[in-house]
Amino acid sequence: IFFRKWNDDKNVDLIILKGSGEKAFCAGGDVLAVIRSAKEAKEGSKTTIHMDFFKEEYYLNHLIGVLSKPFVAFIDGIVMGGGCGLSVNGKFRVGTERTMLAMPETALGLFPDVGGSFFLSRLKNNLGNYLALTGYRLQGADAFHAGLATHYVPSSKLGELQEKLVSLGSVTDKILIDKDRNPKWKPTTLEEVTDEKLAWYFSPLEQDRDIDVTRPLSRL
Repeated sequence: IFFRKWNDDKNVDLIILKGSGEKAFCAGGDVLAVIRSAKEAKEGSKTTIHMDFFKEEYYLNHLIGVLSKPFVAFIDGIVMGGGCGLSVNGKFRVGTERTMLAMPETALGLFPDVGGSFFLSRLKNNLGNYLALTGYRLQGADAFHAGLATHYVPSSKLGELQEKLVSLGSVTDKILIDKDRNPKWKPTTLEEVTDEKLAWYFSPLEQDRDIDVTRPLSRL
């Protein structure tokens, strides 16, 4: 697997995963083929497509989750099922205004796989249960506020962001986590949270806003 090779390669400082087309990051695997294989196996066929698929899928999801190298997924466009497994299990997920994220497996009679039972169960306010049961589609800003995306930038800026991340080399992990660069401001109290602040907080980001990867993404 390339991920393991890259993780062990001393010349690799950063792993960026993005979709090969314009519409999707990854719309998931061929669920119908997996279901067909399982049915045929139950009827006596020697097909192992479904077993091989899940074995390789979960191995890859786990590997992405334990990579020692900084891993960044540009989840621009459609992110469904297997696309969530290839991104949400990693450390950094960059959403955009084009992101449309969902776990539609239950509508097909399957459970939320690709590690979904792990990361969905950790979302606040039972949001994971809702997403698993309904297959509801989250837009980019929704995915960011839910924690499924760790960062949010305009789609038009992804190329620039990629160049900046690559130029950072081995310090990418520290810049993205940015634990020590957060301003030491006084935390906002509930009394200070006005309707105007809430409206601004949940408003879309401006398309022409310049990216500064050295700044935290807090908005209040």
